[in-house]
Amino acid sequence: MNTTREGDDDRNKLLHFDEVQAAETRAGCPPEGKALGLAFSGGGIRSATFNLGVTQALAAMGLLKRFDYLSTISGGGYIGGWLSLFIKRCAGGNVAEAEKVINQRDENNLEPPSIRFLRAFSNYLTPRMGMTGDTLVAVATYLRNLILNLCILAALMTALLIVPRITALAAESLVAWSGFGRIYYGIIITVLFFPILVATLGLFYRAADAKNKRTQAATEKPRHPWPWYLRSLWLNILYDIPVILAAFLTVCFFLQFAQYSEIDRKSLFRTTLFEYVILWLIGVVISFLCDFTARLREKNRTPVLRENLKWLGAFILAMTLASAAGGSVILGIVNTIAAVSEPHRLWATVAFGPPAVIAAFLLMLTVYIGIMGRKFDENDRELWSVYGGRLIGRSLSWAIFFAIGFYGAAILGWTNDWIVGMGGITWIATTLFGIFAGKSKQTGDRASQGWMDKLTVIAPFVFLLGLMFLLSWGLHQSLIWPGDTPSKGSHVSRAGGMPGHNAPGIYLRAESAAGSPVVTARDIDSPAPWERFLNIAEEKYGQMELRFKTPWTLPIVAATALMAALLLSWRVNINLFSLHHFYRNRLSRCYLGATNTGRRPHLLTGFDPKDDLALAELAGQRPFHIFGTSINLNRGRQLAWQNRRAASFAFTPLYSGYEPASHQVKGGYRPTAEYGKDNAASPVQVGSVMAISGAAANPNQGFHTSPAVAFLMTVFNVRLGHWCGDPVHEKSWRKRDPGLSLRYWLAELTGTADLDRPFVNLSDGGHFENLGIYELVRRRCRVILASDAGCDPKYAFDDLAEAIRKCYTDFGVEFEFKSKVDAIRPQGDDTLPAGDRISERHYAIAEIKYPGAKGLTGTLIYLKSSLTGDLPPDIMHYRRTHNSFPHESTADQFFDESQFESYRHLGYEAAMRSLTMMRENNELPPELG
Repeated sequence: MNTTREGDDDRNKLLHFDEVQAAETRAGCPPEGKALGLAFSGGGIRSATFNLGVTQALAAMGLLKRFDYLSTISGGGYIGGWLSLFIKRCAGGNVAEAEKVINQRDENNLEPPSIRFLRAFSNYLTPRMGMTGDTLVAVATYLRNLILNLCILAALMTALLIVPRITALAAESLVAWSGFGRIYYGIIITVLFFPILVATLGLFYRAADAKNKRTQAATEKPRHPWPWYLRSLWLNILYDIPVILAAFLTVCFFLQFAQYSEIDRKSLFRTTLFEYVILWLIGVVISFLCDFTARLREKNRTPVLRENLKWLGAFILAMTLASAAGGSVILGIVNTIAAVSEPHRLWATVAFGPPAVIAAFLLMLTVYIGIMGRKFDENDRELWSVYGGRLIGRSLSWAIFFAIGFYGAAILGWTNDWIVGMGGITWIATTLFGIFAGKSKQTGDRASQGWMDKLTVIAPFVFLLGLMFLLSWGLHQSLIWPGDTPSKGSHVSRAGGMPGHNAPGIYLRAESAAGSPVVTARDIDSPAPWERFLNIAEEKYGQMELRFKTPWTLPIVAATALMAALLLSWRVNINLFSLHHFYRNRLSRCYLGATNTGRRPHLLTGFDPKDDLALAELAGQRPFHIFGTSINLNRGRQLAWQNRRAASFAFTPLYSGYEPASHQVKGGYRPTAEYGKDNAASPVQVGSVMAISGAAANPNQGFHTSPAVAFLMTVFNVRLGHWCGDPVHEKSWRKRDPGLSLRYWLAELTGTADLDRPFVNLSDGGHFENLGIYELVRRRCRVILASDAGCDPKYAFDDLAEAIRKCYTDFGVEFEFKSKVDAIRPQGDDTLPAGDRISERHYAIAEIKYPGAKGLTGTLIYLKSSLTGDLPPDIMHYRRTHNSFPHESTADQFFDESQFESYRHLGYEAAMRSLTMMRENNELPPELG
């Protein structure tokens, strides 16, 4: 593929990582094996504040200028962005000068203004606490975006809920057409021919493929193991849709038969039997000929031909008996349709008839496979199971969707008011709990599949079911215009036309005829629940029958709703109306605005556009900043990635992009100065990548992704991630936002972000690797200082373990710890007070063993947010009054002054004491000595 646009120079072409690393070396970074890297982990404002103290300690010891790379993840990116802009704006781009300025004090012994600014805006989302203007702005922004996104969902689902009624309208038209019965079999054979042909061809291809495995293995040239008609898209087009269409046409014919009784049941059974046998024979003969033709090149043809002829004989016998079983079920379906009374027959048949016909088809397959026995191997049976599973899923979806579309309003009308009210409260409570529980650290833990996990899985289905009922009722009400009355032929009441026929009681009627009594009393018993439901459904059908009289009414309404969804998804940009910009603006105001010495904020918003800076402007500065984000691959092409479901996507001042270690997924990098610039006024900004790197709350979130949670988070617009142009794509990498958002919104709704679209979904770097060392190991840094301030109250070292696993899996790099990490874990029994359980030290050291003939080695200094017995009293006091310190929840992004200072001071003391101890014990690498 040509990856450059006509007129572009070489700087805009797609680069691979080795080319990117060479460009970084030309820009002044040391070559591999020589560089020093500093990593700030994820962890929100907790990590940002802790690593502010680490930064101050490094500056105080004169070590900050030793580092060539700065790799940041999530919250570490907050303070990393502040540090990069501090060096540029407050120290003229000189890190040595920045070391002096960071620790300078004025005549009143106060910190530099940029640090005092961070302290003042520690509650960066809503700096003014309480029900203030900041809080109300946050609420207003969220509600605005939520309403706009819900409008897209409501319009789309409204269009879909009209489909069952349009289908019923089509069925009614086919039943009324006298010629339909005469040409039915021709239609059905044409429609069913394709899926059966696909199935039999696929089965034969699978058998032939299994027999030729050894031949394929002997050749070095790879070959795609499956034909085009067995791929997902073509299976939908050639198999699923024709089967569903055939089932629908079949029930339409049965409806006509039940209405006019033109065909006797024995004839129907014989014809059905003959039809299915002929169809399968056509498919198997064609596939047999294709298979035989493919084998003509083989030397020994006779045994193959004899084997296939035996298989064909067994197939004919099995298919005849299977078709007889299916024909019996079909006959039962016809009798059931005939037994349903008018006017329920149309809706009930359209809703449940096609799934019933498909069930008969699956029964035939079951009998067929059973009789074939060992004529099929296990691979063949698995193939048929896949086909059966697809049809079962689509049949259930059809039945549920059509039943709610037809009977949603009737069910709500049939249910008592208090049940509807309680159901609504339960619906809201379950949905809200599902959203919050989905972000809880207790969910998603395989070792503790408790009630929260189960409720989180159930909550999206409860919400979707309730929403469908609500929209079905609203759609029904909106289609009943004022003055509408059912037609004369509609059977609206089973109670003889008495008013309030659904309620029991004694009714009085005045007779006007001469000689009749003046008053007639009539006692009406309460109808049974099922009869009452049928009465209400009958009434709803009578109301909707008016819409059927004008054939184009419902299609026009559906098309209007669909166009509204498309228009909204075009104008309501998926990036602009998420929480990304709300989050980005406030991060930039706090961490980047702190370095803007000439800051002039807007009087109402408090923002200054000059707080931010183009990331490319940091290209010549040290340490070279790498913002780590995650590219979500939830439908990844590698089976080994089913757990991680993400890859590292790096933003640097020179190039931005991704390149997974495996060559099975293509990647590449583009110039940061040009990335996303075509439909935006400026190139990518520091504030943008800082917010993307910290987008922890996102429907697609790497190995944390749950389809159930993704659904709720998308519906309620809890989306901090960003859709960026895929660097591999020839055109989209230059664009900031997708043009039409619907396909990307659906990908978030279903948790299926991947590489199959021009834009890719980026989120928190911690959704792939939260420690921040991955990109430094990729560059083979000689020394890596990793500051871990992630939330780890059990000191399980999850982030360290994940980083080690991924570095070994992707790069073959091993870590051998010279000092055990157990010394960082708090000592003592869990029953002791929190303040009495302390660690021996804050750090551990490991040797990094890089693979290859060069024999490169390096050193990892792992610094952990922990408590030792020699810390100052203010830190230990905060611990005794806040038991979860220093691992308070990442959900707490609203720091107060004492919380901010406790984390900052802990970071400073942990780094100072650890580096001093390493120097005294001769553990400090020479590069930092």
